[in-house]
Amino acid sequence: MNGPILTQAELASVRREYRAASLLPARAYHDPEILAWERDHVVRRDWVLVAREEDVPEPASFRLVDLDGENVIIVRGRDGVVRAFYNVCRHRGTAVEERECGKAVRFQCVYHSWIYDLEGHLVRAKHTEDLEDFSFEAYSLVPIHAATWQGFIFLNLSEGDVEPLEAQLIPLVRTVPTVLARWNDRVTAILDSSLGAVPWSGDRAGGRARFSPPAPSSLPGRTARAGA
Repeated sequence: MNGPILTQAELASVRREYRAASLLPARAYHDPEILAWERDHVVRRDWVLVAREEDVPEPASFRLVDLDGENVIIVRGRDGVVRAFYNVCRHRGTAVEERECGKAVRFQCVYHSWIYDLEGHLVRAKHTEDLEDFSFEAYSLVPIHAATWQGFIFLNLSEGDVEPLEAQLIPLVRTVPTVLARWNDRVTAILDSSLGAVPWSGDRAGGRARFSPPAPSSLPGRTARAGA
């Protein structure tokens, strides 16, 4: 769409302090042009949350996800790194994995049996022995940028280099401790007033329930760059 998706007045209203702010205008939820803008400028350019690390809990485990219509394989390699690839054989475009999730020794196209390892490398391709200038390296699965943070798996569909996930998460990381601290104070006060000295299974101080919000101690620890 041409121009900004919201007017300056609408932006100013939405960005006011919590109790004075307005909701997004109704068209933000149903206008096809706004959806197209979001797909182009957000879904296909930024880091998008798609899964939890528990979805691929151990080496060789994988899960298929759909991201903006793209069929994607998320797999944990034997080295423990979470990677992502388009679920498309580089020969005829057939899916190399049809199960929704599970464990895999390799990914194999059912059409001509091209085989890829869990790092996306092409390791076997029938009837290519006599082809001139055929390179296994040139026909690996197409990788997608993948990164993890606090057990969450993010993907970025952008091609080439991308801004690190931690740069996108900085505002969240700065806000989470304050939000959790406020939540902790409120929950503790409620439990103290309602439970008194009733034994509690969590951390306790003086016989009363106490919670320690998890510290956002680390930004993304493992990142699999597309092409890595």
